[in-house]
This record gives sequence, C-alpha cells and structure tokens, in this order.
Amino acid sequence: MAKEVYVSKAFAVIVVTLTVSAIAAIITMVIVYQNEIAKLNPTPRPTRPAPTTLPTGPPPNMRLPGNLVPKSYELYFQVHLFPTINSSDVNATDQMFTFTGNSTVVFQCVRKTKSIFLHSNNLTLLELSVRDWDTGERLPHSNYVEYHDGTNFLEVPMAEALAEGRNYSLYVDFLGMTQDDMVGVYVSSYEEDGLTK
Repeated sequence: MAKEVYVSKAFAVIVVTLTVSAIAAIITMVIVYQNEIAKLNPTPRPTRPAPTTLPTGPPPNMRLPGNLVPKSYELYFQVHLFPTINSSDVNATDQMFTFTGNSTVVFQCVRKTKSIFLHSNNLTLLELSVRDWDTGERLPHSNYVEYHDGTNFLEVPMAEALAEGRNYSLYVDFLGMTQDDMVGVYVSSYEEDGLTK
C-alpha cells in the first residue's frame, strides 16, 4: 500500500497565496499594458507620393524594364547570301553578307511609361512604328535613341505616355551585316581538305 502524502497547512496556504498573487499580477500587467497602448496615438504610415514625371533614359541595369510585357512576337528574317566583293582579291574574308527583316511585338502596358526599350546591336532601323493594338491608331513618337554604353538599348520616346492595362504593338523594319565574331547573326567557316568552306 502506498504511503500517504501530507502537506502542512502553512505550506498549502503559502502555495495558494503565491498562485493567487501570480494570477493577480498577470491580470494587472495586462490591464496596465492595455491602458498604456490606448494612450499612444500612432501615426499612419507615410504614403509615397506618385512621381509626377516618368523616368527617361536607359534602365540602370541590362534587363529590360518590366513596364511592358510582351504577348506575342512575329519575326520575318532573310539572310542575303549574295556576296559583295570589296576588292579584286576574292576570298571569304572580303565577302559581306547582309540580312533584312521586320518584327512586330504585341505587348501590354502594366505600368504607365513614356518609353519603349529594346535590345539592339549593329542594326540599321529602316522603319519603326507604334500602334494602339486595340484601336489600330498609330501613336506619335520621337526619333529613337541608341545607347552604345554596353547595354545596347534602343529607346523609343513616346509623345504621350502609354496607358496602364492597354495593348500596343511595335513594328520595326531592320537591316544588318553578318558578323564574324559569333555574336548576333554571324558567318562561320571550317576547313576540309585544305579548303575553307
């Protein structure tokens, strides 16, 4: 049979008194905390004012800005394999090949902007036009600006800002020269039986 446990009356009174005191202290702290918080008059978070002017110039990094999201691309591309000989010495290094093409990009404006940015390197633009895709209206723009600072950005400054939520198209007609440095459209060759092909 288990032994019975006896607790003295004095010990029981002390434990009960400490428990009641601890509960009373917790309740008092909660009430005081609530009163102190109620006295504070918090200010609302500051709101960032909307910019009055839209940024111009190329983005600060190599990535295209996210204000225009492409929906579709149509690309026509033709390489002209008829060489133009620059000198009387006929060899592969003197041959120049060109390519022509055009592209139409349909995109949605997700943030208001006054500029369209593209990557463009060693291209001659023959024609460039911007249209409101939903209405077909041709939109006025300034002459494009090419940045030769390592980003190879091409900026099309618009006369008026493109509206958020609207769809637009950009048509570009271009001409370029094939390269021999394995960048962009390039010509490659190999040797077989002592002949360069």
